[in-house]
Amino acid sequence: MRSNKTLEELRKDRIEKAKELEDPIQISDIAFTIQSGSDPDKSYMVEKGSDGKWVCDCPDFQFRKYEELECKHIIRVKEYLERKARVKIEARRLEPVVDASFYG
Repeated sequence: MRSNKTLEELRKDRIEKAKELEDPIQISDIAFTIQSGSDPDKSYMVEKGSDGKWVCDCPDFQFRKYEELECKHIIRVKEYLERKARVKIEARRLEPVVDASFYG
């Protein structure tokens, strides 16, 4: 049975559900594992393909991969990477600047 929700409403639902997931575990530059939101004994592989598109081996993504809708696992990995990049930028801003003239 198909939902009567619009694509945008489905996206918003997935973003909210993705916030509930644990941080993914980075396996390589392009691969992550992430725990299932419904079964703590299950995890899924999220990878970035050579074409730049993200894929996930969860049933939701496999069923909907031809639609313009990412699963919550892909959304969570992308959010994690964005947060990690922001932290790096902030860390660079906070690096101490040593004034050599201070020491003589």
